[in-house]
Amino acid sequence: MRTLTRRLFPAFLGAFVLAATSFGAESLQGRIVRIQPDSLSLALAVRGQDAPIPVQATNETRVSLNGEAARFSALAVDDHAAVEGSRNERGQFVATSIRARRNTDEGEGLAGIVKEVNPDRRLLTLVTRRGEVVVHAADQARIVIDGQPARFADIQPRDRARCQGQFDRQRVFQARAISIQRDSGGDDGDRARDFGQWARGAVQRIDYENRGFVLRLSRGPLPVKTTDGTPILDENGNRIRFDQLQGDERVEVIGHLRRSDDRRQESVLVALRIQIIR
Repeated sequence: MRTLTRRLFPAFLGAFVLAATSFGAESLQGRIVRIQPDSLSLALAVRGQDAPIPVQATNETRVSLNGEAARFSALAVDDHAAVEGSRNERGQFVATSIRARRNTDEGEGLAGIVKEVNPDRRLLTLVTRRGEVVVHAADQARIVIDGQPARFADIQPRDRARCQGQFDRQRVFQARAISIQRDSGGDDGDRARDFGQWARGAVQRIDYENRGFVLRLSRGPLPVKTTDGTPILDENGNRIRFDQLQGDERVEVIGHLRRSDDRRQESVLVALRIQIIR
């Protein structure tokens, strides 16, 4: 009798855990094919499923990357993820934890915002945490935009890029893979990331002497500072002088957000590129 009980108990326990998984917590494993950091959402390609499965994270979702705690914004397309969570009343999968793994066999990782693109030479200039970095894509480099295969020529300024590769002796980053995440749009907006920021809005209160102005955003004003080397491009892509910039013009700014330790002082966006838009 004792032997029979010993044999039946593990089977009973396994059935109980399976039932609990079916009616409560679930787990998914697959490859991230689409991600939207602003809405804390992603789509996971799971083996055996015809279509990617949408996953919604929350501010309480535990996220790790290669075994280390990470922000949701650190995840990228092509990362492999094990997701635990449950479905809400609408059938949406809500994650309680996301454990992501990134293949590092291709060399170093580099993340930044695209400042300039040279399609003929297959060169990008990225605004990164280490400053501006020139990236060269080999002819056989894998290019992905929002989870879909793409051409190098499809990359645009202001795109958010994650590159795999390594630096050469000239400190040019030789990329074997480039994953682009494109903003979905919106009239006014700003996007802050660990590796830089872009902002789009209307020019206000120009200080021609100190080469600065205030950018009007939907969330409020943002001071912008430029230098003599900051390129300012008109609607046709032609370079203009700072003193030709006019109030109420709509612009896109790519740069670094310089935060002040003094809470009474405003953060300043140090511009590395300004594009006038319609």
